[in-house]
Amino acid sequence: MIDHALLTVRGLTKRYGDRVGCLDVSVQARLLDLLRGLVADLGLSAIVVTHDLAVARLLAHRLLVMRGGEIVESGLTDQVLDDPQHPYTQLLVSSVLQP
Repeated sequence: MIDHALLTVRGLTKRYGDRVGCLDVSVQARLLDLLRGLVADLGLSAIVVTHDLAVARLLAHRLLVMRGGEIVESGLTDQVLDDPQHPYTQLLVSSVLQP
């Protein structure tokens, strides 16, 4: 699975998706930690495509929110998730269950 999750080309790591969502929670956590460690240790960049805002917050420095194939909001991940400006982003953030 990791070979499908990572494709490294000259410092650019690309292709990671929601496939980890079907994994056991402990396996998912280890895989996400591995990905985060590889990005940090090797100085890679990652494009993460996910519907899981917790994963986005964990892995992404910058965030793009898309609706219907169009970008509706972008910015630093914490700024977008803590103070969403676009109504669609506000809806997404408000729909996440709080622990």
